Amino acid sequence: MKPSTDTRRPGYSKAYAKKYRQHKDLAKIAGQFVAKANSLNDFISRMGNVVRQAYNEVIDMPRTGRWTVAELAKTEKTYIGTKIEHLAMHEFSLAPGMKLDILFEGHEIDIKNTIGNNWSIPLEAVGEICIVIAGDDEKNIFSLGLFRALEIYLNPGANRDRKRTISPTGMASVFWIARHAPMGENFMASLAPPVRDAILKQTTGAARIRELFRKVTLRLIHRDVIEGLAQQKDALKRVRKNGGARDHLLREGILLLSGKYDHELLGRLGFPNITHDQYVSIPSTEVVRKLGPSAAKRLLSP
Repeated sequence: MKPSTDTRRPGYSKAYAKKYRQHKDLAKIAGQFVAKANSLNDFISRMGNVVRQAYNEVIDMPRTGRWTVAELAKTEKTYIGTKIEHLAMHEFSLAPGMKLDILFEGHEIDIKNTIGNNWSIPLEAVGEICIVIAGDDEKNIFSLGLFRALEIYLNPGANRDRKRTISPTGMASVFWIARHAPMGENFMASLAPPVRDAILKQTTGAARIRELFRKVTLRLIHRDVIEGLAQQKDALKRVRKNGGARDHLLREGILLLSGKYDHELLGRLGFPNITHDQYVSIPSTEVVRKLGPSAAKRLLSP
């Protein structure tokens, strides 16, 4: 990950305002956006979650079986921007604009997203302020900044929709709230290829879930991952007791626990912050190490 050159670096806003006096209001507007959260870190975290959620909803792993943005069609990738706009408006209680996407502190602002390295600026946004957002689905990073789309900052050529990209000079003028900041991970992309392949090659949803918790232990796994791998109704049934993955894995010496039903036990096993939508599988050796042989024997008895 590149070092941050954004509002997280002390003195960034002051240096930007000195270099781009004509755009120093962008620093003020950025501060007003951040004020919608408890802190800069909170704002970046929540915005990162917005971007990740938009990716996940468009990928739609539970219904499509896909797990990366790279697998999307071109039209689907375009829809990510609309998703981010709607989710951000909801997350930060932003009002819609009359001309552009949002009206914020008296400014009409357009929200532009890319999964590449440039943005397409529509004719109606020329001369206006844009929020520019970019993300990398597999590296789990995103960037967000404010850009004034002046003619001098846009490349001359336009596509058939009369949209133009940002020139190198324009790129340099972006006020970055967050650049290459971490966001929620793409779980499947984070796995080592042999592990991922071993999971995905299973021919049923139940088998994929069992292989997931067999191969990926001591790691919190969100229910979205389970639903994506199961690709069937009531996917979480495949995790529970009475014939689910929990019973199968227990016979192999692996304890599968739920943040919703086993929260106290998970705290004792070293997972106090697990949420109700997360699961974790724990090998017997770790259960013995944390709880002792007697307690482990009771828990690991089929």
